[in-house]
Amino acid sequence: MADRVKERDGQCWVTTIFDPLANSHICPKRMGDHVGRIIFRTFTSLPLPPNLSIYNEIFGLCLSRTLDAWFDNYEMGLRFVSPNNYECHMFAIEPADMEDTIIGRVRRPTAYPAIHGLPASPPQPQLNNLPPAGLFRWHYLQCVLKRFAHDDYKNLENINLSELPLRMEGDSDDDCMDSEAEWPSKSLDLGRVVENSSEEREEHHRAVAAWISTAV
Repeated sequence: MADRVKERDGQCWVTTIFDPLANSHICPKRMGDHVGRIIFRTFTSLPLPPNLSIYNEIFGLCLSRTLDAWFDNYEMGLRFVSPNNYECHMFAIEPADMEDTIIGRVRRPTAYPAIHGLPASPPQPQLNNLPPAGLFRWHYLQCVLKRFAHDDYKNLENINLSELPLRMEGDSDDDCMDSEAEWPSKSLDLGRVVENSSEEREEHHRAVAAWISTAV
């Protein structure tokens, strides 16, 4: 995945630097393929690609190492402005005498541009394997929940599932920056899995019943 994302982008979406780059995961790898497909269908209006995997390059983008750390921890989100155009929003709490810039958190005053409000866009917008805006909306929601969610939401008990995404061998690959912390909307996303599974079972039962009635 890291190779495909870096081959597609070649530079940071925000700073336009070429090196060093990180393969930033919009949805965490530990989410797994099944939950990733549910997120894709819920937050985008696009047809679901066949055999979509969480390791598909549409779940990633190139950022500088500094920005990747903020993005990975839901302290920086990309707000949709127009097709292939986004704006960086910072959710991290800055100390009064510090500012988050393109090189990291530095003491004020500084000559480095602040990250908040900077434009972001894919280096090659003509390609068709870019992350859809809906995935960035999901990521932005995580930033909002982490920063502003009420304790009543944060204390929601996880939904018990018979099938949970398990940690896999590839979870520590490429940039080693995929945070071990759970994503803020995990309970809701796993709830979508339960709802989706129930709908699929009901649809299957209806199909079987219809087939039996016609056979009889």
